[in-house]
Amino acid sequence: MNTIKAWVNALEISGLIFLLPPYYNNLGKRLIKAPKLYFCDNGLVAALLNINSLEALENSAHLGNIWENFVFTEFIKEGFISGKNVFYFRDQNGVEIDFIIEKDGKIFLVEAKNSERLNPKKLNFQKIGPLFKEPVSSVVACGVEEKGIVALKEFSIYNPLFGFIFKD
Repeated sequence: MNTIKAWVNALEISGLIFLLPPYYNNLGKRLIKAPKLYFCDNGLVAALLNINSLEALENSAHLGNIWENFVFTEFIKEGFISGKNVFYFRDQNGVEIDFIIEKDGKIFLVEAKNSERLNPKKLNFQKIGPLFKEPVSSVVACGVEEKGIVALKEFSIYNPLFGFIFKD
């Protein structure tokens, strides 16, 4: 176990990976407290998975994970800091939100879904949002063709390929 921790630490220090800690600030639930691992370079992820074309990416069983990794690296590029203002949430029952972002006293719950067609029943905004005292905005980072934020009934959607939504 110490060898694994040493290697993970070496990868983090060398800038190859980020560890994203969970958000468990006074939520009063039994939460998973292990960090999630993200690669800093999406090209490296594709190379490690032997994905060398758009077709291979679209057919990959890892497409969802690669998209989530991409969304996370976009947050880092915009100056968010893992463990300071970007986290994830998962409880012991498997209820999860990919990212929790704290910005200007607001909480953003962000799900990364590579699909344009979203099934609201598979999103956990309604389960996790009420745990917060602060105002919560629910957002899905997905592959929609529209630029900017598209407000839907229960949440908003945006495509991180077109820019960042948390700007002032």
